[in-house]
This record gives sequence, C-alpha cells and structure tokens, in this order.
Amino acid sequence: MNNNHTQITLEMVDCAIAKVETANHVSLESLKALLSTQPEQTLEMFGAMNALESLDDKYKQLMTKYPQMLENAQHVLETSVLLS
Repeated sequence: MNNNHTQITLEMVDCAIAKVETANHVSLESLKALLSTQPEQTLEMFGAMNALESLDDKYKQLMTKYPQMLENAQHVLETSVLLS
C-alpha cells in the first residue's frame, strides 16, 4: 500500500484495521478504541514497525516497546503489513 517514505496517518491505520477485521471476520473495536486514545503513540508505533523488514523484527519491537498491544499482536502485525 505504502512505501517507507510515506507518512502514516490515522485514516490509513483505520482503513488497514478495517481490512484486517474483514479478512479475519472479527470486530477489533477494543483495539481501535485503545489506538484512538493514543493517536501519537499509534502513529509512532506503526511508523517504527513500517521501517522494519521482517515479521520477527516487528513482533520483537511490539514485545519490547508496546507490550500493551500483545493481546492484539496478530492483528497489529497484520495491520502493520498492510501499512508497509
């Protein structure tokens, strides 16, 4: 969808999460609510993950820098892939 030089926006994150919801047939309202209460951290997190190449590296960063997201790790990783 984007290259590493594109600035990620909250609208882009919302769109990617909607695609993850559709693909997995789930509602991610709790994840969306959490992300919407921390918009700056959300953009920072997905921007940092976008700079990483592998899913392993993205997951490691999620574990170390954003442990509050581990409950939703699969969906956060899927969203980050769509944003990269």
